[in-house]
Amino acid sequence: MKKKSALLLFTLFLSACLTVSCGNESNSSVLPFNTTNIYGQQVTQKILEDYDLTMINVWGTWCHSCIEELPDLATAHSMLPKNVNLISICEDAGQDEETLAAAKEIARTNNVSFQVLIPDEDLTESIVSTVITFPTTIFVDSNGNEVGQRIIGVPNTESIADYYLLQVHTRLEMMGK
Repeated sequence: MKKKSALLLFTLFLSACLTVSCGNESNSSVLPFNTTNIYGQQVTQKILEDYDLTMINVWGTWCHSCIEELPDLATAHSMLPKNVNLISICEDAGQDEETLAAAKEIARTNNVSFQVLIPDEDLTESIVSTVITFPTTIFVDSNGNEVGQRIIGVPNTESIADYYLLQVHTRLEMMGK
């Protein structure tokens, strides 16, 4: 009976791994997009092409831990290697003028110097709709393919900026860069 139970558990585990994609690499990719940032400037997927790796932080104006993380992301952004970029998607910035104004104020007060995008339909489909916890940070290559696992929530570490820099270097190594 124990052997049958163990075999059943192993089979279920293997099925789950094959279905959900076990391992470090994700098969997800960013769909081509044409959107604006919170200041009305047009941004397309070409923003990814000039960098080997781009961090994409997904947050919302309603998310207190997301907002608390922004200064650390701003610090990390200033320390990134030249072949790495950081952008963010404020998932609710396109809801209405009040929320857009809140996103702008949050970015200003937290010294955000990276692009904050308003998700269009394609960004919503390929990224925002796949996020189950806010904030979530995703790493993509120049073609928009995810590299490594997503970082769900705010990292529980003394230096969040240093943690993200370590994650950047790890992913660059995974890519052979």
